[in-house]
Amino acid sequence: MKILKEVSSEDHFSAYFEDDGRIFYADLASLGSLEFTECMIFKARKTNKTDSGYTVTNWLELYFDKDIPFTRDSLMLCIKEFCRVADD
Repeated sequence: MKILKEVSSEDHFSAYFEDDGRIFYADLASLGSLEFTECMIFKARKTNKTDSGYTVTNWLELYFDKDIPFTRDSLMLCIKEFCRVADD
């Protein structure tokens, strides 16, 4: 697993990453009004048409976890768990 690009804001930690030659987008969101967090992972690809250099190709999540701490470390753990499950 290799992190390609990270982005964060007040209510999101996200990263594009590569695993076994495939590119994915992970997003950890804090839904403050609902008082929970969710981590979702989607298929992505490299592109020259966006500022980030990557784009999501399918918004149907491949992985989902909720109620985890809202930290960058939690996003990285979410990505690692996805890669572990995907390798099984």
